[in-house]
Amino acid sequence: MTEHNKASSNTLDEVFNGVEYATLRAKPESTKITNEQRLDCPFEPALSAKVWPVTIQDLGYNQAWVELYVESILAWLHEANDSQVFDLSKPVYLMQLGAANYRLGLALLHSLVQALAPQGLIKIKLCMIFTVDDKKTQTLLFNHPDFGYFYERQQAQIVNWEASSSNPIPTHALDGSALMVDANPVVLISHKVFSQLPQAIYHIHYNQIFRAELAPLSSSVSNAQHVQGEMPLLWEMQKQQTLNRAEQHNPTLAVRWLQTSIEEEVNDDNGVLGKWLKTALEHHTSVGMSGCIAIPYMAAKVIRAIELAFPKGGMQLICDDALQSQGVAIPANIRNREITLPIDFSVLNQLLSNECNAQISALPVSDEKVSISMNHRLSNTFDYTRHAFERICKSSSPETSAHITESLSNTADVLNENQIQAHLVESGYDPKVLAIFLPRLLKKGVSVLSRLSWCEMLDTVWQNHVVDIEYETFAFELGLLAIDLSHWALAKSCMLMRMEISGPSTACLHNLALSAWATGELDIAEQSITLALDLNPEDAQVQGLQSDILAYRKRCTQLAWFDPSIKGEQIDEGELQLLPLGQHQLGEFFLQYSRSDIAQRLRGMRLNKFEDLESLWPVWAAEGDSCKKSHLAVVHNEHGLVGGIVFDFDIEEQGVVHLSFWIGSDYQGQGYGKEATAQAIKMITLLANKLGISHVTTSAWTHNSASRQILTYLGFEQLEKAKGEGIHQEVFYLLDLNNT
Repeated sequence: MTEHNKASSNTLDEVFNGVEYATLRAKPESTKITNEQRLDCPFEPALSAKVWPVTIQDLGYNQAWVELYVESILAWLHEANDSQVFDLSKPVYLMQLGAANYRLGLALLHSLVQALAPQGLIKIKLCMIFTVDDKKTQTLLFNHPDFGYFYERQQAQIVNWEASSSNPIPTHALDGSALMVDANPVVLISHKVFSQLPQAIYHIHYNQIFRAELAPLSSSVSNAQHVQGEMPLLWEMQKQQTLNRAEQHNPTLAVRWLQTSIEEEVNDDNGVLGKWLKTALEHHTSVGMSGCIAIPYMAAKVIRAIELAFPKGGMQLICDDALQSQGVAIPANIRNREITLPIDFSVLNQLLSNECNAQISALPVSDEKVSISMNHRLSNTFDYTRHAFERICKSSSPETSAHITESLSNTADVLNENQIQAHLVESGYDPKVLAIFLPRLLKKGVSVLSRLSWCEMLDTVWQNHVVDIEYETFAFELGLLAIDLSHWALAKSCMLMRMEISGPSTACLHNLALSAWATGELDIAEQSITLALDLNPEDAQVQGLQSDILAYRKRCTQLAWFDPSIKGEQIDEGELQLLPLGQHQLGEFFLQYSRSDIAQRLRGMRLNKFEDLESLWPVWAAEGDSCKKSHLAVVHNEHGLVGGIVFDFDIEEQGVVHLSFWIGSDYQGQGYGKEATAQAIKMITLLANKLGISHVTTSAWTHNSASRQILTYLGFEQLEKAKGEGIHQEVFYLLDLNNT
C-alpha cells in the first residue's frame, strides 16, 4: 500500500513542505573497474571466488567456551545413555572442525574424560576426531603431548579432511584404523568455523534477485615454505621450518551483480541442499525488502557430509558470529586476501529444523550465537539437553569473560592476592587470566600463608592449559613462578613441556636441574646441567649451579654418617629419601619450620627471620663435617624438603645417639613423620658398626602424642624417668639397634 498524496502524482516532486518522501531503493550497482583490472582479476561466483580463507584460522577460546560445550555435551550423553541410544561397546565420536582449533578440542576432551566417572558415564568410550588435511599440521598435532596421551588411550584420532574441503569424510583415521561411524550418533563441534567458509551472496531487491560475483582488484604475494614430513619432536620441525612473507597489501574487493532467479540458482542442485536454498530465497523475496544476504552453502554441505558419514545421526553444536537484522555488509577491502561473513543461523537451521528441532541461543554481551540440533533416534524427547543448553548459554558468557580478561591487563599491579585469586576462580581457572598476572606475581611474589592455595590454583590452571605447538611461552613463565613457590613437580612439568614443544634451552635445563636437585634427583640434575652447558658453555648461572651441585655431592661422600650406597634394596625409600641438609635447601627449611609450634615441640631454635637460619648454617655444616651431628633433610620426590631429622652423636653416653625429627607445616598429618623416621632408623642401623653406635635415645613432651605414637610404632621403649611436670613434662625413649 502506498500513501496517496499530492507528490504521488508527480514523480519529480519528492519533497512536501521541506520533508522528503520515502522512495524505493535503487538496485545494487556493480563496482566500476577498468578493462586492465578486469583482465588481472576476473570475477567469479562468490562460492568459488579466491577471497575466502584458504585454511581455517583459530579465533580463540577461553574457559567459558569450554564450560558451555562440556555442559551441553554431558547433558546429551546423560539422556542418550539413559535412553539406550548408545552401543556402549563402540566409541562415541566427537568431531572437532578446523585444524587450528585443536587446543579447544583437547581442552574439551580433557574436561569430558575427567567428568565421565563422577557423573556415572564411565562406560561411554569418547573419542575426539580432529579434522586436518595439511601434512605439516597433521604431524604437529600428532606430536602434541596431550594428543599423544589421548591417542594411546584410543580417545583421539586424526582424519585427513578439513571443513573447507569438498571431499567426502574418510572412513579411516590417519593411522589407518577404521572409524566405527555406523555404531553411535556423533557430536559435531563447529567453533567459529562456518563463518570462514565460502557463502553464496545475493542482493534481494524486493522481488528481484541479484547474484554476487567477486574479484580482488589488487593482488598480494605470499611465499611460504613449509617443511613437511614427520619429525620426532615438535621443536625440530619448527627449527627447520622457514616462513618468508613478501610485503602484503589490502586489495579492494570488487562486486559484480548479475540478475538471476530462484529457478536458475537451484537448477543444478535438485537435492536436499537445492530444496533448502530454494526455501531460503523464497523466504527473503517474500519479505519485500531490499538488502544483501549471505547463504552459508558450504556450511550446509559440511553438515550434510557428516550426516552421510554418520548414519546414526547426532548432535550439532555450532557457534559463530551471527548475521544481524540489517543484513550483510560486504567488506570493501580484503585483509590478507581473505574475507569472512557472519552466519545466518535461521537459514542454516532450516536445513535441519524439520528433523532436529534446532534451537538457537544468543550469547550475552556478544554478536555470537550458538545453536544446538539433534537428528538421531529419540532426539525429539531430549528436553533435558535443550534445557541444559539454554541454561548454560544464559549463565556462561564467553565474550564477557574475554572482555573481563582484556580489562584486567591495566589492573594487574594494583590488585591484591585475594583479588587476583578471585578473578582466577571466576574465570574457571583460565590460563589467559593467570598469564596477565604472572609478571606481577614473579616480581612481587606471594605471601607465605597463601602459598598452598596458590599451588593448588596453579595446578588447576595447568590442567586447563593446552600448549600452543608453535608459540608456547606460558609454560616457561608458569614454571618460574612454581620455582618461586617451591612447587617442584609443577616446575618440572612446565620446563619439560616447554622443551618438548620448543626444543632444549639453557634456561629450561637450568631450571629443570634446580628442580631435580630440590627433589633429590641428583643424577637428573647433573645431566640437565651438562646439556645446558653443551648449549651455552659460557652461561655463568649454569656454571654456578654446576659448581654448587658438585660441591654438595662431594660433601655427601665425605660425611662419615651418610653413605649413598646403602640406598635401594637396603632402604625402601618410596616417596621420601634422607639426604644431608644443604645450603640450597635453607629457603624451604625456613618456610616449613616457620610455624612456632614446630620449634616448641622440637625444643629447637626459634627462627624469627631467614637471617637467623643463615647464621646457624656454618655451625651445622661444621657439626656434620666433624661427625658431631647429622642434619638430614627429608626430601619428597615431588614436594622437595618436607621436614628434617637430626642425629646427635656428641653425647656423654658412649655408643648412644640422640634422635630428633620434625615435619614441615605444609605436610603434617600425611604419614611423612613415620616413614622418614623409619628410614632414619634403618640408615643408622646399617651404619651402626662404622659409627660405634648400639642405641638410639630421644624424648618428647608428654602432650606430643603424634611423635610418641611414631616412636612406639618403631619399637622405642619408653623409660621410667621423666623430667618436669604438667605441660612441661618430658618423657624419654630408648631403641636397641641390636633388636631392629
